[in-house]
Amino acid sequence: MRRVHVAAFGAALALGGCGVGPGVEKDAPAELRVTRHFGRERISRTVVPRVREDQTVIRLLQSKHRVQTKYGGGFVQSIDGLAGSARGAVRRDWFYFVNGLEAEQGGAERKISPGDVVHWDHRRWDAAMRIPAIVGAWPEPFVHGTGGKHLPTRLECVKPKAAVCDEVAKRLDQAGVVVSRSAPGTQSGEEVLRVVVGTWGDLRRAGGPPTLERPPEESGVFARFAADGSTLDLLNESGAPARRSR
Repeated sequence: MRRVHVAAFGAALALGGCGVGPGVEKDAPAELRVTRHFGRERISRTVVPRVREDQTVIRLLQSKHRVQTKYGGGFVQSIDGLAGSARGAVRRDWFYFVNGLEAEQGGAERKISPGDVVHWDHRRWDAAMRIPAIVGAWPEPFVHGTGGKHLPTRLECVKPKAAVCDEVAKRLDQAGVVVSRSAPGTQSGEEVLRVVVGTWGDLRRAGGPPTLERPPEESGVFARFAADGSTLDLLNESGAPARRSR
């Protein structure tokens, strides 16, 4: 879980100016994904072999899709004809993430770094307008971080000698992620990606992470543990239980 807080949603863009943008071309790829319903339905996936130094999220999107905006060009209204809507209690819009992390700025301002995975998703937001991070970009953001800045990864195991802790460390190493180890909840003055390993009961006794016990509108997490940690309810896009896991 990322220590630094990220916020904002949607994307600012200009309707004109399609193309990859000016600047020196870097011999490194980036990936563009467009989905709907919290990533359940894939619309497209495109790998761009080279990224220009001034290329932005919105220029990349416009180079591969038809994009319409509203509010003076400051908000993505539709991609390939699929538009946002606000009918009654159901509200849907386009949101974007880079390397699995919620956007901190508009897409017209956010530059793409080599290795970035840019993900646009058309979803309901009446249950939670803000979702700080999503799954599916693995091994990002652990490999390339955010904004071209690598973020250190810290593995925190309630039981450091448990086999599951070693297995998680092994999987991270296989993905090319360099990790350090520490006890759960260890304070750090830097931006750090935390991988916390333990049963929910053990983690609660260790003092965190409390965010997971809050509803989606506060946490952005669409899953909820039982108080004793015996079950995990997976929530649907409206925040209601959809499936139970033991």
